[in-house]
Amino acid sequence: MPFVNITLYEGHPKERKDEIARRVTETITEVCKLPPQAVWVVFNEVTPPD
Repeated sequence: MPFVNITLYEGHPKERKDEIARRVTETITEVCKLPPQAVWVVFNEVTPPD
């Protein structure tokens, strides 16, 4: 089961993160021949440096 951990700066809208997760999942399912339910995409939002 693929687990994708994406770290990005906080403040991105939910719609953008949903689209990223959808595209990452789509690519992994195509390449690995897995169902979408087998792919986990997690976002870790961090504060940008000053």
